[in-house]
Amino acid sequence: MFDRKRKFLYENGLVSKVSTINPYLLILKRLKLVQSSRLSSKKAATQKWAKKPELFTEDRQPNSDYLIVPVVSSGQRRYIPMAFVSKEVIANTNAQMIPNAGLY
Repeated sequence: MFDRKRKFLYENGLVSKVSTINPYLLILKRLKLVQSSRLSSKKAATQKWAKKPELFTEDRQPNSDYLIVPVVSSGQRRYIPMAFVSKEVIANTNAQMIPNAGLY
C-alpha cells in the first residue's frame, strides 16, 4: 500500500496561482492536461474547475493524522492491513480514512 512515494501539489486547498509553478515544466504540462480534460467534460461544475487545475475538485483530505483501511481485503488473510498515517499522506479511492483515530 505504501511502497512508492508520490508528490502532489496540495496545500489544504490553497495554491495561489498556476504561474507560481512555471519553473516545473512537467508539472505545468500535467496541469494543462487536467485543465483540458475538465474543459472537455459535459458537466458544467467540472468545466468551472478548469480554472483551478492545481486543486482537487473534491477535498476529502483530513486535517489530522488518520487510520487508513483498505476498501477491499482478501478473506485469506489472517489480518486486515491498516496503518496510522500522517495528514500529509493522500489516500486514493481504494482506502477509507478514519481521522483522529486512536488505538482503542
